[in-house]
Amino acid sequence: MYLNIIILLFTLMTSSVAFVYFNMFVKSRERFVKFWGICWLTYSASLILLNIAINKNIIELMEIRKICDMYNILFLLFGCYSMAHIQIPSFWYRFSLYLSIWVFLGAIYKFTMLSLYIPVSLYQYGMVCFIVYIVIVKWDFTLPQKIMFSLIFSVWGLGKASLSLYDSTSMTGYSFYIMEIIFSNLLYFSIIAAYLQYSKMKIASSARLYRIITENASDVILYYSLQPRKNFTYISPSVEDLTGYVANYFYNDPKFYMNITHPDYFNDIDAIFSGENESNNPVLIKIVTKDDIEKWVEFHSSVLYDENGNPEAIESFVHDITLLKDAENELKASKHARDVLLSSVSHELKTPVTSINGYSRALLDNIITSPEERENALQLIYSKSLMLERLINDLFQLSKLETNQFSFQYMEMTADVLCRQLIEKHSYDVITRKLDLSVEVNYEELKGQYIICDPERINQVFSNLLYNAFKHSFENGKIIMYFQIHKKPAYLLIGITDTGTGISPEDLPHIFERFYKSHGTNSVKNQSGSGLGLTISKEIIEAHGGTINVKSTFGKGTSFYFTIPIYED
Repeated sequence: MYLNIIILLFTLMTSSVAFVYFNMFVKSRERFVKFWGICWLTYSASLILLNIAINKNIIELMEIRKICDMYNILFLLFGCYSMAHIQIPSFWYRFSLYLSIWVFLGAIYKFTMLSLYIPVSLYQYGMVCFIVYIVIVKWDFTLPQKIMFSLIFSVWGLGKASLSLYDSTSMTGYSFYIMEIIFSNLLYFSIIAAYLQYSKMKIASSARLYRIITENASDVILYYSLQPRKNFTYISPSVEDLTGYVANYFYNDPKFYMNITHPDYFNDIDAIFSGENESNNPVLIKIVTKDDIEKWVEFHSSVLYDENGNPEAIESFVHDITLLKDAENELKASKHARDVLLSSVSHELKTPVTSINGYSRALLDNIITSPEERENALQLIYSKSLMLERLINDLFQLSKLETNQFSFQYMEMTADVLCRQLIEKHSYDVITRKLDLSVEVNYEELKGQYIICDPERINQVFSNLLYNAFKHSFENGKIIMYFQIHKKPAYLLIGITDTGTGISPEDLPHIFERFYKSHGTNSVKNQSGSGLGLTISKEIIEAHGGTINVKSTFGKGTSFYFTIPIYED
């Protein structure tokens, strides 16, 4: 009577345990939890059969119970496989099916219990051995934990298998059933302990993975508490790469974010860290780093609320978009430059084209009749066409230079050879314009100083600078060509100075801009140009690794000079 009550109570408990495991499986989706839930479900069925068999003395139910006990251990084994993340071998399914058929046939044809129980018990012994092997070898627990779990599993499993053999000779021995129930309770707590240990290890592994991700992420990840007081609970180490300040600055000062924010964005950053920014849209903020470098960052923030609906904390990750912002600004500048270029080209083309069309029409309509006027008109048409050709060539060169499609024929040569070439090619041009030429050069100093350059392109730059000097020189003025070596850093300096009209202070900063021409009347000759010569010269010199500059005093003269690096072994 008492045994029936105990078995009935324990049946209810095991059913409840199975329900708990299935509920845990729904939340965790871990397969081993599902298998252990089925394990307890089959054990509940085994206890029900045991209770009926004892009350009604039905031997066949004890035989069916043997199948439940077999599957009870089998699903415990499957759970052990799954916890170790091992594929369950298919032979366990086949052997279990064969033994189930054997027991059902024995129950139908009245086999002796011993003939039925011996193969099933041996199979149970084998499963227990595999359980112990998997726990000891495959589970990722400490050795004492492995020994404890393997002992409990083996005592419980071997006890169930041995009890079956005892049942085959006697229906008495209730103490064995009580012992089985006691060990089943011990097994229940052991499985719960194994699950808790597995969960603890999984949480620790997830924490390590999270730490690895956050500490190696390029974006800054932060958690900012608003209650009970404002402070940075967590901020990833990447904040140092972004701002130059280590995380401790933020931990020690809850408002340190204001120190790195550009004043124009104080309201935006304050709205983020006060929990007032409830939109999911990213907020663009300009910050100033420890090295006084301005950067653009994008805040993606979420406000967390407590149970009363009050802002409790801020979760955010901060993305550096400085390169993207710079690219956007460059794109805008490029579009503006393109619009200016098209406008300037249209303006520059309009004047010569209008002159060519007008005089051509006049010649075709015989409006200009005298030979002298016709000669002048043809000369003007020819000069305007040359101007158009020069403008088109300059535009073509500038376009190739700016897109890195311009070809240079670099060669190694000494500085004295290059300077001799420039002087010999252009001295006569100065003299024919009735200008006084002065050359300042020390060939001994230039010898042995090697440069790598394209002589034709350097000659083009020198010619452009000399042409500008001619345009702005007074009659009988003076042109000075000078060539010098600077040691630290080592470079060759080439310059041209005139004593002409000079460049006004307001024009000087824009002198290398494309199509820029002086708005004053400081040119003494009515000579025109494309407005691209100095721009092209600047691109050529920078392609050589040098610089080009200008100094001028309005009304007294101008000096253009450029540098070419000297290469030393």
